[in-house]
Amino acid sequence: MAESRCKICGGEIRFKPGSTVGICSSCGASQSAQGSADERIIKMYESVGQYLKEDDTGIGKDDSHAAPGSETAELYNGNINAANVIDESSVSFLLEKAFLLIEDGAFKEADRYLDGALKKDPVNADAYLGKLMTDCHVRFRKDLKTSQFFSKSNVNYLKTIRFGNQTLVHELKEYAECVEKEYEHQSKELDYLLAFNEIRKTNTLDAYKYAFELLTKLGDYRDSQEQARICKEKIEEITALQEATRLRVTKEAEEQRIVEENVTNRRSRIIAIITFICASAAVIYFSFINVILPAFR
Repeated sequence: MAESRCKICGGEIRFKPGSTVGICSSCGASQSAQGSADERIIKMYESVGQYLKEDDTGIGKDDSHAAPGSETAELYNGNINAANVIDESSVSFLLEKAFLLIEDGAFKEADRYLDGALKKDPVNADAYLGKLMTDCHVRFRKDLKTSQFFSKSNVNYLKTIRFGNQTLVHELKEYAECVEKEYEHQSKELDYLLAFNEIRKTNTLDAYKYAFELLTKLGDYRDSQEQARICKEKIEEITALQEATRLRVTKEAEEQRIVEENVTNRRSRIIAIITFICASAAVIYFSFINVILPAFR
């Protein structure tokens, strides 16, 4: 059997004795052998090329290559269709067509071929891998590790892991870890920037408390620990200032209450004295009119 190359990565396809399905030594993808049919087509096209070359020069033309009714003659006359030699309904053909379309960025069309392959082989890991690539809109599977759409919860990722060989499963798990690390980095960077944006926006105690909480959760990301320390000092400073202000206001209010209370008490005493004087004067007046004055008469 002629050496086969992987349609996905170009690696060498290795076949077990007697098997028509081989495994790529580079990426682990499975691929069926086109076998003698492919070799036959190649030889036929080479024969036609030789025939045309000899026909152009008129030298050494071998009519046996294009004898009436021969495959070379039929191919030369345009009567042979590759579809008559290659089974276009085979899983292998559908996958090869799908991955070519994926490389061209035709994801919707590729998805149809992948669905066709899965109808024939519902546990084909390569088909699920292709659908994962169309979900993530990547043309090459190595780009999965940088795709923002790649997720461990993706059903096609889970199916690929379930039905794939060890090499493929290991590779996809590494990609998933890369995506998670990138997501974690972006999430931390967002919280880091959000903390400072909150402080710049309001510069209040609540803003510093919120920033301190975010920066503390970030751990040793960038200079989060140092910035968290600064926020804590600022929180203590603002809290102390607010407490001092509260005590000062409370003291002033108490002093004002005492002053007002003293004024009220003084006014009450004055009123009491005046009332006493008036009452005493009234008693003296009535006593003089009713008792003392009549006695002198």
